[in-house]
Amino acid sequence: MSLAERSDLTPSRVLLAILRGWWMVVLFGAAGVLTGEIYLAHAKPYYSAGFTVVPKESTDAQGLGTQARLLLGGQLADRIHFEVMQLIMDSDRLTDELVKRGALQMVFASRWDATAHQWRQPSGIVSRISGFLHNVAGRPTWEAPDGQALRRYIDGHTKKTLLKSSNAVTIRITHDDPAVAYWLAQNVLSTADGLYRADESKVVEGRIAHLKGLLETETNSAYRQNLISLLQTEEQNRMMLSSGENVVSKVVEAPVLPTKPAGPSFGLTLAITTGLGVFLGAVLAVLTARRASRHLLRHEPVRAV
Repeated sequence: MSLAERSDLTPSRVLLAILRGWWMVVLFGAAGVLTGEIYLAHAKPYYSAGFTVVPKESTDAQGLGTQARLLLGGQLADRIHFEVMQLIMDSDRLTDELVKRGALQMVFASRWDATAHQWRQPSGIVSRISGFLHNVAGRPTWEAPDGQALRRYIDGHTKKTLLKSSNAVTIRITHDDPAVAYWLAQNVLSTADGLYRADESKVVEGRIAHLKGLLETETNSAYRQNLISLLQTEEQNRMMLSSGENVVSKVVEAPVLPTKPAGPSFGLTLAITTGLGVFLGAVLAVLTARRASRHLLRHEPVRAV
C-alpha cells in the first residue's frame, strides 16, 4: 500500500480526526458565537412593510358566474392586466416616478444634506479605496444616488411571494427606517396602478375617438346601436380609470407602519456564525490529522521483507 493510499480520507478517519481535534471544533464554534454577538451588537436593525394584492375583476365581468366568466375569458384578461401592473412595478418608469416624489432623499437619507440641499460625498478609508479602484477602471470616483441606484435598492430589498392557489402576490420592502419602508410599500403600489391607469386611459380615449368617428358615418341602425353600446362601455371604463381607485388589483392586505424590526434575526445569525465556526474547526482538525499522518508515514522506518 502506497503512502498516498494509506493517508486517504475515509468517513471513519474523518470522524476520528474530528473527535481527536474536538478542542479545535469547540474553539472555532466559540469564535463563531463571539463573531455573531459582535455583528448583532453593531448591526443596524431593518424594518419591513408590504402589501398583498390579487387580480381585480373587470367591471364589465362583475356579477357573472364563475363558469360564464371562464367561458368569456374574464379571469384570463384580469390576470393579464394584473401581470402587466407587476411588470410596471419592476420597471424604470416606476422608479422615475418615485424619484419625482422625493424617494432618493428618503431612501438614501444618510447621504443627503438637508441643510445644504446636496449629497454628501462619502469619506473614510473604504470610500477612498473604492474611489481609487473606480479611478483605475476609468469610472467616476463618486456618483450621487440616481434613479438607477434607487432601482438597485428596490430590487435588492424587495421580496415577492406568489401564492398560485389564489393568484395573490405579496411584496415586502425593507429599510432601516420604518417610515421609509412604509412609504415605499404605499407608493410602489399606488404609483404602479397610476401608471397602468395612465396607459390604459390613452387606449380607451383612442377607442372612444374611433367609435365616435364610426358613428358619424354609419347609417345602419342596428350597427349604430352596437356602436353606441360599445361607446357607453368605453365611457364607463374612462370614468373608472379617472376615479383614482385601483382598477387592476384588489388590496387584500394594505401596508402597515412597522413597529418592530424584521431583522437581523438573533437566532439565525448565531446559527450561521456558530455553524460556520464549527465547520472550519472540523476542517482544520481533519487537515491537522491528515498532515500528522503523512508526517508519520514519511518517517516510518522501512521494514525488511
